[in-house]
Amino acid sequence: MAWFKYLDLDGVEVYPNLRKKITFPTPKEDIVKDAWLFVDTLNLKVDTFYTLVENNGQFEKDDIIEPDSYIVVYEDVSSVSDSFIPVTTQVVGNLVYFKAAENHLKDIKISKQYSLYYKTKNLKLIKKNIPSGVYQACLEASAEFVSSQEDVNISSYERSVSSLGYYNFSFLNADSEWSNGLSLKAGASLIGTFTGPNFSLYCDKGPGYGKFEIKISSYGSDLQSDNTIEIDWQDIDLYNQTELKNVVVFSRTNLSYKKYVFEIVSNFEKNLLSSDGKVNIKKYTFTLDNSLSLQKEEISSTLLGRVVSGSG
Repeated sequence: MAWFKYLDLDGVEVYPNLRKKITFPTPKEDIVKDAWLFVDTLNLKVDTFYTLVENNGQFEKDDIIEPDSYIVVYEDVSSVSDSFIPVTTQVVGNLVYFKAAENHLKDIKISKQYSLYYKTKNLKLIKKNIPSGVYQACLEASAEFVSSQEDVNISSYERSVSSLGYYNFSFLNADSEWSNGLSLKAGASLIGTFTGPNFSLYCDKGPGYGKFEIKISSYGSDLQSDNTIEIDWQDIDLYNQTELKNVVVFSRTNLSYKKYVFEIVSNFEKNLLSSDGKVNIKKYTFTLDNSLSLQKEEISSTLLGRVVSGSG
């Protein structure tokens, strides 16, 4: 498998120092181009360099953060191919977030390899030269892949009441108790599945809406039958003086990176000011965890050459 390279400002080829391939299981959901994906670095500190500083005659190790020293590249698995697609990449805590290079269909193994290159200063300060297609070093203002933590949408995956997929709404007694997310009678219930840590539920609010109860439980794997209750039954009141369409009525950002199931029951209870007890469920958004992981560290042959030549 070829190693990503680019040209520095003087036109000399640069090979990033280190690489970890990203294990990408067959997707359980469709992934669209530019959707945010993430992988846990397990405290690898891909953007951190170490230097020695003198303190009262003693040398101590000091950490220096280089925010542009890493990038994820989508590359061909062929050892002779030079097909490389760098993507916008951003460290958030111990996670590396990166954008999907192309659409990936559920239940179909991805055709190429995502790899994390790191510990190479100014690695993200590159752009694609047109028409040659070669990536070249550039000033930050012209760089294509520089981002910030604020740019990362970590709850971008959306499920509407009509969506089909692995993670989804499931309306119990859908034909008699629900109509496109609108509850028709007391006791109407549903369940839904998602992955943490972020979750937001959207409903309509207004003078003619009532209350519902929600419970969230976590489960460790598809084979685990015993769920752990994370949020016990909690009342949500949808009454509002004016009509509000498709707004967040319940949200959590501090869940774990686990699989969850939520349950909702509409009992047609209502605020004293409300004219009706119905609820109208619209959608939910969450952090889609594709169970990515990093493989073993690989060292660039050019870096190995420098180490060997300088070892004597």
